[in-house]
Amino acid sequence: MKISLLKNILKGSIDVFIIKMFGAVAVFILMLSISKSAGPAALGKFQLLSKIVLIGSIVSTLGLDIFAVRKVSEIGDSRVLSTRFVNRSVYVIFGTSIFIALFIFLLRGFIAETFFKTSEMEIYIAFAGVTIFFYAGYSFLCQIFRGYGSVRVFAFFRYSWLHIFFISLLGILYLIKGNLVENYIYILYFSGIALSFFSILVFLKRYLKRKDFSEKTDVPDPGLKSDVFKSLPMMFSSSLSFFTAYTNVFIIGYFLSTYYVGIFSGILQFMMFFSFISVALAAYTSPMLAKSHIKKDFKMLRSLYLHSILISGLILTPVFLGLVFFPEFILEITFGDKYILYSSIMPILALGYFINALSGPVITMMNMTDNQSKLVLFSILNFVLGSTLTVVLTWKYSITGAAVASCTTNIVFRLSLMYFITKHVAVVKKDPV
Repeated sequence: MKISLLKNILKGSIDVFIIKMFGAVAVFILMLSISKSAGPAALGKFQLLSKIVLIGSIVSTLGLDIFAVRKVSEIGDSRVLSTRFVNRSVYVIFGTSIFIALFIFLLRGFIAETFFKTSEMEIYIAFAGVTIFFYAGYSFLCQIFRGYGSVRVFAFFRYSWLHIFFISLLGILYLIKGNLVENYIYILYFSGIALSFFSILVFLKRYLKRKDFSEKTDVPDPGLKSDVFKSLPMMFSSSLSFFTAYTNVFIIGYFLSTYYVGIFSGILQFMMFFSFISVALAAYTSPMLAKSHIKKDFKMLRSLYLHSILISGLILTPVFLGLVFFPEFILEITFGDKYILYSSIMPILALGYFINALSGPVITMMNMTDNQSKLVLFSILNFVLGSTLTVVLTWKYSITGAAVASCTTNIVFRLSLMYFITKHVAVVKKDPV
């Protein structure tokens, strides 16, 4: 049973791993291209703009993108309920994203002066606000494929398509202009997100037409209010987790400059290696975790979690050792001399992300087992801890302090969730009576 489950998890997640790897390579090429052609400061500006879009999109979805996996698993193959859920969710995301975009537009001057240190970025911050709906809608539609078990399709759109498409646009720009002009990079990024949204929307409509749906409507459908009530804790926890993970770039921008944001972000790109297997395992196991919870199959729940940890440890240990012992060599052959000066932060970041990966799909476990409200509490505490540490340590020790803060919050947050799961979600303890 154990060997069979291990093989199934590896077999099921290998496709996502490969697709995620291609997507991560595309992101790495993108970051490297911007840094080499326009410098670390331009990379820092790009990172700040992209984080504005990502944070805005997380809030705009109200957690419906994460909830979609559970919802689709519950309603099964009902055509009526599936269509109803997708349509009303998109309308909600559209409405909330307009509000967020207006909020960012009104604050564009403050954001530009506080984090970018120049008013020239106001127009691009406004563009970032407009782009939020497209990214939020794109993220939500990706999860629909995941809920229906089409993991490969989900992984392709969620982790590769957007980045590969954007890289292609940049390649065309380079052929036309002969170099990567900083302003054009930002505009192409926003345009690429919008075009990607329409492409997945067309594909999803065709996918749903081909899918063998039943016409049953007897599955209980509590409606939009119930969906949002259940999804809001997921939105809070995911947004707080994201804030905690990426608030360092805004704090670095505030205390230092976009140049240091670029340096920190460039080195942070190597931490994507840890996300390959973690994301692949979470993508494959999340529908199984949700169904195991619904069926109260705690034995399967336990096995899925422990096998995910085992796989992560076996694959990621060599990656961790390479980043710890050869940071200068890695940076020398990639980003160059400007980054080598700060190579000491790579082992620090690697430790935090390694523990993060070794903890297994803890966030997915919490969301798929009706513990999203408790996850919010953990996320709030982690956000307070992370923000406080990042502000204090960045102020005193520059980006090295930011790296220490990131490492500490990663370890504390993940180990806390692991402790809760082993005590209250019946993962390593006996099944509850």
